[in-house]
Amino acid sequence: MNNAHRPRPRRGGFTLIEVAIATVIISLALTALMSTLRSGTNVSANSIRMTTATFLAQNIHEWTMYMPFEGVALTTPGASAAEPDFIEDFHGMTFSPPRDGMGSSIASQAGWSQTVHLSWRDSSDLKTPVTGPADAMHVTVEVKYQDNTVTTMQYLLFKKPPAP
Repeated sequence: MNNAHRPRPRRGGFTLIEVAIATVIISLALTALMSTLRSGTNVSANSIRMTTATFLAQNIHEWTMYMPFEGVALTTPGASAAEPDFIEDFHGMTFSPPRDGMGSSIASQAGWSQTVHLSWRDSSDLKTPVTGPADAMHVTVEVKYQDNTVTTMQYLLFKKPPAP
C-alpha cells in the first residue's frame, strides 16, 4: 500500500496564527481593563479632594457661626488682626494650613487653604450688598488645594440681638 497519498493525521495543539490572534485579543482586553481602573482611581481621588474641601469650608462656617459682629466697616482684605475676634476680621483672610471649626490650625492638611470674603447685607434685601454695617453678613469661603480652587461655599450670618 502506498502511504504517499494518505493524509497525515492531525496532531493536537494550536497553530502559530491562532496563538498570535489569542494574544492580541487578550492584550486588548487587558488594556481596556487597565484604562477602566485608572479612570476609577482618578474619580476616587477627585471625590476625596472634594470631600476634604467641603469639610474645610464647613470648618470656617462653624468657626464664624457664633462669632460676634463688631459693627464696623470692612477693612482692606487681609488687613485684619492675626486672629479674628469679630466676624469682620475674617474679611480677605487666608488660612494656610487651614483651620478647624474652633480656629485651630490643621497642620496635617498641607497644600490646602481657606480664603474668606465678606459683604454686608441689609436683612430686608439679602441679595444686594450694602456699604456699611448691617444686620446680615454674606460669607464666601473659597477652598484651594495647591492653588487650585476645589470648592466655594456661601452662607449668610445674622447679627444676634443683645442678651437681656
